[in-house]
Amino acid sequence: MNCKYGYNSASFSGGASIHDSPIWKRLSKAGRACEDLIRWKVGCGKINFWHDIWVDDSALSRYSPPIGESHLPVSFYWRSNVWYLDQVRSKIPNDIINSLYLIDVCSTRVDHPLSSLTAHGGFTMYSARNRVRQVSVRQLIFSKIWHAFIPLKISFFIWRLLNDIPVDTRIQGKGICMVSKCYGFNDIESLEHLFLFCPSVSPVWNFFAAMFSVSLPVDGSIRHWLSAWFFSGDYVSAGHIRTIFPLFVLWFIWLERNDAKHRNMSFYTDRICWKCQGKIFQLFQAGLLKRRNWKGDMKLASFFWCHYVLEQVYSPKMVRWIKPKEQCFKLNVDGSFQGNSVVAGGGGILRDWHDNVSFFFFLPLKAKSALHAEIQTLYHGLNICKDRGIGRVWIEMDALSVINLVQNRCIGSWDVCYSLQGIYDCLNFFQFHLTHIYREGNQVADHLVVLGSQATNLHIGSSLDDFPSLRGLIRTDKLNLPYFRHAFI
Repeated sequence: MNCKYGYNSASFSGGASIHDSPIWKRLSKAGRACEDLIRWKVGCGKINFWHDIWVDDSALSRYSPPIGESHLPVSFYWRSNVWYLDQVRSKIPNDIINSLYLIDVCSTRVDHPLSSLTAHGGFTMYSARNRVRQVSVRQLIFSKIWHAFIPLKISFFIWRLLNDIPVDTRIQGKGICMVSKCYGFNDIESLEHLFLFCPSVSPVWNFFAAMFSVSLPVDGSIRHWLSAWFFSGDYVSAGHIRTIFPLFVLWFIWLERNDAKHRNMSFYTDRICWKCQGKIFQLFQAGLLKRRNWKGDMKLASFFWCHYVLEQVYSPKMVRWIKPKEQCFKLNVDGSFQGNSVVAGGGGILRDWHDNVSFFFFLPLKAKSALHAEIQTLYHGLNICKDRGIGRVWIEMDALSVINLVQNRCIGSWDVCYSLQGIYDCLNFFQFHLTHIYREGNQVADHLVVLGSQATNLHIGSSLDDFPSLRGLIRTDKLNLPYFRHAFI
């Protein structure tokens, strides 16, 4: 394939010629759209050094590669396990050169493509669709009508109601001649009249509005009435009783209208109220309507026959730092990332089986997320342990997502793939096990993170003379005193 189609470019970015097949022309067109979304995790280094994206967020070809070198692979600049960058040092900025020295090329590994659209680095149709589709401005009112326990037929009905639904005046507006009649009251059937202002419907709204203390607009559209419900309480969110109830009222008004029109049944106001109450009770019996869905309106639940058992009040949980077994060291690490200020820091501490501090470290980080900061901190901590010849280590951290990534040997996303590979390489030097601890029990590492976010470079030490607060936390762990974790339901 490379011999047949890649003659004009090292990375198939040169496009198709007029002599190529129609299939290849379409693939080439799609390739140009996708090329900037593909990242490469270097393995054996067969990917193109200049045209593939593997060390920065864009290809290095933007720095004008030396004449005759634009086709060279990554492995060309890696010889005898060392980078040879003298030829390109004048072309590439120093920060990227420094990043290159953190990457190893291994002949036994393969170059792995990653998608920049997903957090795990794999390609998904969902991420591709979100990339190409046109997204309009999201309207808050529509975010409230879709929920796990609102039946889809009701959500679709409300969506149509807010856009276009065939009441008589809408049909007449399409140029169709017909006599209009509201079956709840002898009047013209318009959208607002049928669902809001009909004398057979307004008692339903007034009854439940008084119950929930909702101030309904004197006039306006269905959107205005729904907004009055959606913003009527301090705890209203998607799935709250104040968001789902007006949707049920609109739905059962529509059913009552259809029964009156097509089945010659009478239009009863009370029947709408009964059906709304029954629907709420049905959700309660199915276990879908929880106490949290009534927050702020718990006293009204009994009116809908929803009786909840008082939740158990949990006492605070004690969390302790546990020292390692004999001839084993324990490494606690933590990282933080503040997205608003783009400040990231990391820190960790290694203690032996006598609770003595072997070393502690903290440093500022160039991270793109909290996950990235946690992974970088673990990588630095393991590197220091390896340099000091530690053989057995118990690794403990409060980032459960990082623990799952490392235990499953995941490749990870583009941002963290090289740091994860560095962690896997370091772990080959240790007898280790990796466990989770709650943040309350990881106070020493958490304190070092604060120091790291304020530092300008890496600090490694073992003396606590200049860190009295750190000494106090370490003594607390040594005395096996507990920290308390408060759990809320």
